[in-house]
Amino acid sequence: MMKSKPSTRSKYLPWFTLCTAALIASCGKSEKGGGLMLMIDQDGSLTLDQLRVRIFDEEGKPLASKDYQVAPSDLPATLGLSNKEEGATVSIRVSAWQSEVPLDVRDLVVENVPTDTTKAVKIILGASCGPWVSEEDGEAVSSCETGETCDPTTGECEDGRIDASDLDEYKGGEEAELVPAGDGDGDGDGDGDLATGGMSGDGDGDGDEATGGMSGDGEGTGGGGEDCNCDDEQSCVDGECVDWECTPDERFCSGTTVRLCASDGLSSEEDEACGEGFYCDAGSAECEEGVCAPDEPACDGNRARWCNADGTGFAPGGTICGSDESCDAGECKEHECPPGEEFCQGEQVIACAENGLSSSVTAVCDDGVLDVCLESMGEADCVECTPEDTQCSGNGVQTCNASGAWGAAEACDDQACVESDGSASCEGECAPDQQ
Repeated sequence: MMKSKPSTRSKYLPWFTLCTAALIASCGKSEKGGGLMLMIDQDGSLTLDQLRVRIFDEEGKPLASKDYQVAPSDLPATLGLSNKEEGATVSIRVSAWQSEVPLDVRDLVVENVPTDTTKAVKIILGASCGPWVSEEDGEAVSSCETGETCDPTTGECEDGRIDASDLDEYKGGEEAELVPAGDGDGDGDGDGDLATGGMSGDGDGDGDEATGGMSGDGEGTGGGGEDCNCDDEQSCVDGECVDWECTPDERFCSGTTVRLCASDGLSSEEDEACGEGFYCDAGSAECEEGVCAPDEPACDGNRARWCNADGTGFAPGGTICGSDESCDAGECKEHECPPGEEFCQGEQVIACAENGLSSSVTAVCDDGVLDVCLESMGEADCVECTPEDTQCSGNGVQTCNASGAWGAAEACDDQACVESDGSASCEGECAPDQQ
């Protein structure tokens, strides 16, 4: 089914997928297996406006990077990580910021991440760890030794390595409840009691802020300040459910290119182009030497065929894909989007690939001036306004033209320009300050 378009991005996660707290129970029971639930809170000593979450693999390779706009009242919040690799180790860095200044950072290394259950990782941030924090290249870093992290109850560095088998199992709806700063009753390991409750706010799966809360990254509902109640393989954009075109944060093949799916499952970016004499192996999403995978379904242009026994060519026969299909991994698949065209997805300009099976974000309309995505005749661009919208300019009404630009204001003679419910009009019996 071609991707639906509403009316109006992430690093590698080969085996982790971020989910909202409200959906972690279903995520944990899915084919992705178990994992971790980050239960993030502060001890009441921080006035923060942003949380930054960074995930790394055992070798320090970045897996995910997301920033969330929050207020102190939005915490506690939860963020899920699903795992399908036995014995995996993951490094987690969560930092609190205020006006682009790092306040605290917590570095943890979690070993033996489970695949069949979800374990709770409680991450507590506090001002007592501030002296250990500095900024390097726009990131919060700790001066604690490698493998250590600051304990907010003591303000000192301690071992930051955790064996997931020693953690409690996460139970849906639980959040960390902390002893306020200065109470002195902390147990030194950041583990507080648990209180019933969900994640602050109704978050969505794309990392957007929603009704005062922090949202997850990947699967979920909500977003854009609205609840969509989407299906498992959809994400919410401007109040509408949109089908995924790929599995969030996973690599996949598109022709002879390896692509990385975005965390919301709605777009992707090129990760690696397989050179001459190589093909993209659908099973591993890696470039392999040869023409195709031996004895596996393959594509010969837009014809679905089988690869021969030694991977040097194709077996006779095959099926030519239809005009609304493209061959992918030896199958004729319906286009996800109009091949080669651009369209809007919320505030994002999306470009559909030439084969119609993937798309990529080419621009985000959020620079404070060109804040609206407008699509027309297979093209999309960031513009000032939505056509036919109105606003007041001085004591006149401006109307947005078909190109998404504000026209000249029409003066409100003997009346006042009034804005209401997102539109403007001339109202009343006199102009402001009129005698």
